[in-house]
Amino acid sequence: MCGAGTLALCKTLVDTGMVKIAEPEKHILMDTPSGTIKATAICENGIVEKVKFRNIASFLYKKDLPLEIPGIGNIKIDITYGGNFFVMVDADRFEMELESKNAKKIAELGMIILQETNKRYNVSHPEREEITFLNDIMFCKDPDENNPNYRNTVVFGDAQIDRSPCGTGTCARMAKLYSEGKLKLNEEFVHESIIGTKFVGRITSEHKIGNINGIIPELEGECSVTGFNNFILDKNDTVGDGFIL
Repeated sequence: MCGAGTLALCKTLVDTGMVKIAEPEKHILMDTPSGTIKATAICENGIVEKVKFRNIASFLYKKDLPLEIPGIGNIKIDITYGGNFFVMVDADRFEMELESKNAKKIAELGMIILQETNKRYNVSHPEREEITFLNDIMFCKDPDENNPNYRNTVVFGDAQIDRSPCGTGTCARMAKLYSEGKLKLNEEFVHESIIGTKFVGRITSEHKIGNINGIIPELEGECSVTGFNNFILDKNDTVGDGFIL
């Protein structure tokens, strides 16, 4: 499940005519590996201005877990779920600003924390036993005198950094904040990325996932179609059907 990808796909489907536009809103159901979600294209003058989607249930899975990081020492982590499982850590613990100039340091540290977390802890979705994968870490920054918004940077895959505010991560963070009493139902939540782009979220309702109290989050963002690619299958291409190494 990818929140940013869901927003972009909805925009592309409507703007290219693959799905017929409707104003002021066009609703699209999308099946994802984490469940079915409802996306909404907000349309005006024949184009999609914004997209929002109502996500699957999100929740705080484990809180304040101890973790020892080589060369750093003991830290506390939370594990959350918003369509993917996330490790969440406080960026201030590492005296590290979530800015582009620190991208390499953030990525390297993120992979170390992810590896150590996977060595010590296992995850399992309470209702979807096939969801046991922990591959994302979010460095979190709370609002302060310099920035009124919550800020984050997600590291995933092979030391990659999400330049977006991360859709599933934003939902997971809303669930964490709600469980801590720091975010209310229907309260606007602005989540900012490492480059300053923003998603706006809100919690539509509470939701029980197994024996865990969670939420149903909604997320909104702006998208742009940036290009088109054409793939050609040459009848004389001996490897045109693909290959595996």
